Amino acid sequence: VSKIGIEAFIGCQGQRSAFEWFAKADQNNAAVLYNTALCCFSGNGTDIDTKRGMELINRAVQANSIDAKVILAKSCLTGKTWIDVDDSGTVQKRNHKDINEKIALQWLTEAISGGVNDVAYELGVLYMHGADGISKNMNLAVKYLNKAAEQKHVSANVLLGLCYERG
Repeated sequence: VSKIGIEAFIGCQGQRSAFEWFAKADQNNAAVLYNTALCCFSGNGTDIDTKRGMELINRAVQANSIDAKVILAKSCLTGKTWIDVDDSGTVQKRNHKDINEKIALQWLTEAISGGVNDVAYELGVLYMHGADGISKNMNLAVKYLNKAAEQKHVSANVLLGLCYERG
């Protein structure tokens, strides 16, 4: 049922159909929770319901959804997404001013350990500059920036050049 929902979500049967299939799927499945949350946040196949979306994204994180952790991590770093996270890692109401690098680091590290290599750039930048509760670590910064550069991330290449230029 989840696979049918995902196929419908990407356009095979329409957004309403995707949301309906996700609703019928195992509501303890991390992918189902994550995709249903995205529907709630964006209004794809249903009315926009950020409260329900936040509940579902929290459950997706608890079910170990790497995708949910990446979205929350990026939200923690930018404060520009539809959700925010407190120090305990719990999704809170919308407040685009708060940035929580420590929680972002935790989730990005979990994501890269889970094989999501496209977060390498964010990890490299966090370690390059340090942040509240995160020590600057140039060895880790270079490690992750190299990984991002291998994926043709242009900004990672620029930062690596600066790292090598400045020693």
